Amino acid sequence: MSNASDKARFYIEQTVPELREWERREIFSRAEISSISSQRSTYEHILASRDATAQTYARYITYEHNLAALLKRRIARKGLKNTTNARDSQRRIFGILERATSKFHGDLPLWTQYLEFCKTSGAHKRHEKVLAEVLRLFPTRGEIWRYAARNAEKIGDVRAARAFLIRGVRFNEKDWDTYLEWCRIEMRWLARLSARKQILGLDRSNDNGNAGEGEEASRVEHFDTAADQISLPTITTGEIQSSSVDPNDAENVTLSKLDSTPAMTGAIPIQIFDSAMQKSNRKISLAKDLFNLFAPFSSQVSCTSRILDHVFNTMREVDSSSPTVKSCDCRLPLIGISLDSPNMPGALAQAVKLVKQTAGELRGSQLDFAKQVREWLEPLSEDGKLVPELKRVVDSTLRQLSKNS
Repeated sequence: MSNASDKARFYIEQTVPELREWERREIFSRAEISSISSQRSTYEHILASRDATAQTYARYITYEHNLAALLKRRIARKGLKNTTNARDSQRRIFGILERATSKFHGDLPLWTQYLEFCKTSGAHKRHEKVLAEVLRLFPTRGEIWRYAARNAEKIGDVRAARAFLIRGVRFNEKDWDTYLEWCRIEMRWLARLSARKQILGLDRSNDNGNAGEGEEASRVEHFDTAADQISLPTITTGEIQSSSVDPNDAENVTLSKLDSTPAMTGAIPIQIFDSAMQKSNRKISLAKDLFNLFAPFSSQVSCTSRILDHVFNTMREVDSSSPTVKSCDCRLPLIGISLDSPNMPGALAQAVKLVKQTAGELRGSQLDFAKQVREWLEPLSEDGKLVPELKRVVDSTLRQLSKNS
């Protein structure tokens, strides 16, 4: 392998047994195999030369992807079993990716393609290895740390996700998207804990523990001697929860005690918010993004109101006359109230009143304020769950904002 031709021939010869197997099993015709061999030879000679680029590797990988997909369809159509062709194609693509990233180790799109192929192929150990290498090579790229954190969260490892984001923030102090992703993962974790407590019935009082004695006595009526069969009684969700949840169980006791811990009272998101505001010199647009991130969790996480109060108070300290702060103030009555809730009309009336009052008080920044309000009023108007009467109120408010601005 002293020159480019020898190197290309080495890789081409490795594919010969595979091509012969395809021809023997009649997966591809002789003409198709000749075309595949020619295409691979062209790519290998280009890669072995000095003119090879990262785009050439990417095109070669795409070609092998398409060929593997076609091979899979042919095998399924012919009903072939116990074939290793799919694994051979996967191994070949991994080999090309290894060569590509070794030669162009500074090309992030190639590494991204490598990570995605590992994920779609189910090669979890290789994915972890490649991800660690990417983080080592690109520590100042915040999107890689966020990708690693999301991947850890998907497999349920929130602790690893936090570790990735902490390191990402250390390397990229001014990457606000990493702070946003960190808060989003923390809020999703709190939402999952709240949902788990609801499923286990740990957030409900046991005041109907003795209810349903009449139901217990009436169950004997389910036996029908004439029909010579027994109808199973109807079991309610409350009965399942009361019978399946042991309040003395160690895990349930732990979950019930979480309410008083700093983590469940929103201390972590508040600390992340304070750190982001400190690093950004109290940037009001960042505070607004975090406010919009926390708001949708108000119906799932009980401590969201405390977090939002802290965020809004900080925004008001920074600039109480800002249109952004005024818009968030007008939105507060609607947060945490579902569209089909009986409290929705009153909350909407209060929000609309604040919008009209604030629009009349602002001077010189009405256009910016109207733009900020439209960001949360327009999605409300477009939501199909909103009753027609309330939709007319929202549309009227939007028209008035457009007229005044």
